[in-house]
Amino acid sequence: MKFMKLFQALVVLLFVTACNTNVIDETIGTPSDMKENSTTKVKIEVATSALNTSEGKFSINTLLETTPVSETECEIQSVYNDLPQLYFVTDANENIILLSRKCISKDDKVVINEETTALALATLNPLFVGTTKNDFNKIEALIKSTVAYNSYLDIVKQTIDRQESIFDDNNTELLVALNDVLEEVCSNINIEEHNSRSIFTRASNIVGINPDPVSVQTSGIDVIVRNKGLIPTYECQVYHGARLIDSKLIESHKAYGFLDLFSTEEDIVYGEPQTFTLANDGEYRFYLDRTTDKAINDFSRRMWGDVLSMVGLYNSGAILENSAAAIGAIGALLVNPDTDFTDVLKAVSGLAINIGIGMKWEMAGAVLTKINVVYNVLKGFSNEMSRAVLGFTAPYFIDFCLCSYNYSITSCTETEIEKISGDDQEGFAEQRLLLPLTVSTKVFADDGTELERSTYQKVKFEVVSGGGSVSREIVGTEAGSNLASTYWTIGKEGEQKVKAVIVDMVTGVEVSEPVFFTARIRENADLTVRLDWNKLSGNTDIDLHVTDPYGEEIAYYNMRSQSGGWLDRDDVIGPGPEHICWTEAPSGAYLVQVHYFGSETQAVTNYTVTINANGQNYGPFTGSIGYHQLVTIGVLNLPDGTFTRSSASGANFERKYEVKDNISYPFKK
Repeated sequence: MKFMKLFQALVVLLFVTACNTNVIDETIGTPSDMKENSTTKVKIEVATSALNTSEGKFSINTLLETTPVSETECEIQSVYNDLPQLYFVTDANENIILLSRKCISKDDKVVINEETTALALATLNPLFVGTTKNDFNKIEALIKSTVAYNSYLDIVKQTIDRQESIFDDNNTELLVALNDVLEEVCSNINIEEHNSRSIFTRASNIVGINPDPVSVQTSGIDVIVRNKGLIPTYECQVYHGARLIDSKLIESHKAYGFLDLFSTEEDIVYGEPQTFTLANDGEYRFYLDRTTDKAINDFSRRMWGDVLSMVGLYNSGAILENSAAAIGAIGALLVNPDTDFTDVLKAVSGLAINIGIGMKWEMAGAVLTKINVVYNVLKGFSNEMSRAVLGFTAPYFIDFCLCSYNYSITSCTETEIEKISGDDQEGFAEQRLLLPLTVSTKVFADDGTELERSTYQKVKFEVVSGGGSVSREIVGTEAGSNLASTYWTIGKEGEQKVKAVIVDMVTGVEVSEPVFFTARIRENADLTVRLDWNKLSGNTDIDLHVTDPYGEEIAYYNMRSQSGGWLDRDDVIGPGPEHICWTEAPSGAYLVQVHYFGSETQAVTNYTVTINANGQNYGPFTGSIGYHQLVTIGVLNLPDGTFTRSSASGANFERKYEVKDNISYPFKK
């Protein structure tokens, strides 16, 4: 009955004074973490003049024993471990007058007075549940260091002097003072800064993945995966292609207490690392699942340790041997998305468990039932630091992809390809189009981050219909850009189409959706003169000139003649081709010439001229040409089709051509 009244009073108190943060420290869960629960006789000294202990109307209580207080000192049975135990003094009406919480040692003495009552009252806040000896002493010091503490202690003393219940919910003055202390403690925590370095941050040195809430780091071809903060255990399976190569538990961090919120040590919130070696090139898919049997069993065992710590017990000895029912009950809840920690407390509080230290679990269950009410009240506060809460809000599944290539690990990517230029051109059959086919590539990581191009991903250009060819089939993007280009020589007939797609050079697999370029074949003309040339480093501008039977020259400065001829384009970069054509060529002589207009190197280069007249081919005519040199190829006579080859050339091409109406067409500047 005394325990019930104590925790009923605690519920009222904590409802009013709960700080806006709640942390449960996990202190047990794996065999390496086991600590023993034992019992010991503890000397109790009630050191206050406010109570007349000789009257025999007061009792001292622990979870194991209740004994009347007849003198200022007595002995009582207590649980013995490094968790804080609760000692309290009640009056004849079972009102709680004095308190003490202490992590005891053998032959230790527990003092109960005004200050221990004030500290116990404050440390009973769920913010400090599960704190072990070293941290508990620090937390007491932290509470005593607050500005509000002295005023709070004075009000506690006044309450004890009046022999009133320390948990009287009508004692507004005390509740306000206690709340001031707790709020001041909480105000020293920069939650935003803490989150930025621990639980909710990007946890990887690999650009392009955000595997929260686990940490993923790389070292060479090793991937190190660790659990962050208070999140549950995950089972991590790693696949290389379709083959499972490894499976390990990414265990929950074994200890996380209130004082960690003040720590500046980056590593304090991480669990034990697990290493996966990506020995072969290729894509690796990591699947983390907290709903597997192994993951649930491990985290349920740890959660059970949290529950036990609330009543000052470790999961060891007889408790460990008889934990199957509790672990199973918790595990059954963890797969339910609507479950929270109050459901866990409810599930285990009514179980029949052999504690093995002379304490009945029913008594501890009654305590948990009352604490459960507190958690229901605190559910809306900032519980992001509590693994008990994060255990139910962390994602069920985490997956990400990594690529190992040439002893380097990067995030796997999604790629996009987009046409930039070169689509829907028109050209002559079996001749190269003027503009290159140019695409832009974009690479995105799993999390949507746009990345630099990958060296093992290139663009593949492939002729899919119409015949023809491309100058380069596999093309990397240009340095400093995300562009890739190739030239297309269209086929002889039919639909002309080229596919461009990004391919993984390691696997040969296409990794983007394709894009398609099309072209139209221009109908054959009566007369077509074509010029190609060798492009030097940098731009190389060679020009085709044809003078028609009427003396009008067609070239870059005069791209259409009155006789119906036209120049299809002026290629100032190289290597052509340029075409001068007549659909219906008039009879007479056609003078064909080539002029080297300019280049960055001014070096000698080569040219090729071919002619088709009324279905008859002439050439190819090839030769060398120097900077600013004019070369006469020859004269074609129509309709008889005779061609006179000429080697005549001009040293410098300085003529100005008057073609009509006394208009002069100068050379390019």
